[in-house]
Order: sequence, then C-alpha cells, then structure tokens
Amino acid sequence: TNASRVSRAVFIGGHHGWLGHWPAAKRPALRLLWQVLVPLGATLLGRFPSSKLGFGEDLPEGVARELAQWCRRPEHLGTWEGHACLELPILALSFSDDRIAPRNTVDALVREYRSARVIREHLSENGFGHFDFFRQGFAEQQWQRVVTFLLSAV
Repeated sequence: TNASRVSRAVFIGGHHGWLGHWPAAKRPALRLLWQVLVPLGATLLGRFPSSKLGFGEDLPEGVARELAQWCRRPEHLGTWEGHACLELPILALSFSDDRIAPRNTVDALVREYRSARVIREHLSENGFGHFDFFRQGFAEQQWQRVVTFLLSAV
C-alpha cells in the first residue's frame, strides 16, 4: 500500500456514510434515497441530479450507484483494517450546519482510525454547510488552521 507515504491527513466533512450512523428519524428517508431514488434516477437520467436536492454537483451514474451502495452497507470501505492501523496525525473537521455529514457520522469515521492521533473539531459557525469550506473566502481562517496542521512537525 501507499499508506507509508502519507504523513498526516485532514478530513473536512469526511464521514462514514452508512445510514445506520444517522439519527433514527432520518433513516426511512435515507433508505428511500439510497435504495430507490439514487439508483432509479441514475439509471433513467444517466446521472443523479443531486444539485436539485442541494447536495452539490450532479453525480455521474456510476458515482451515484457506488455512493448508494456505500451508504447502504456499514462495511462500504471493506474491513477497515488498513485504516485502523494507520499511525498518523489526523485533523477531522465537521460543521454544525452540515446536512450531508452530521457530527455523529464524522465521529463514526474517526473511530475507524484507532491508531491515529486524531484532532477532532466540530465547528459551530452558522451557515457553514458541507461544501462551504471550499468556497472562496468563506473559510480563510479555517484554511489557515489546516495549513498550519499540515506543515507542523508533530
């Protein structure tokens, strides 16, 4: 593997997408989304119109189908053994207004990195959704935090 070539990692809204990590009240809608709407939409349209739902860019058919499979299965990235043995610093950021990667789904992902030295931060800035970190000028102070983390020696 190439894991030895990675010295540190940053997760920005990175999460374990399995619907079982979501609040119980949201799971029926997510089951409908991942089991019916995404596969059907992708098949009929050749893409999934996620932009119509406020979920960023539209997804190509293959990407949409793969994402739907990931979100239906807790083991969507395999056994997690490789992740569990990584011994590196990780900065994991989540945002209070993120509808795509709520806090507990980010926590679920971070738990898979059992050997890592995780710095876990949940930012409660209003209006800071899943994609906002990457919009120009929106997160300059937070980007500085990421750069400092990536350049740090520890």
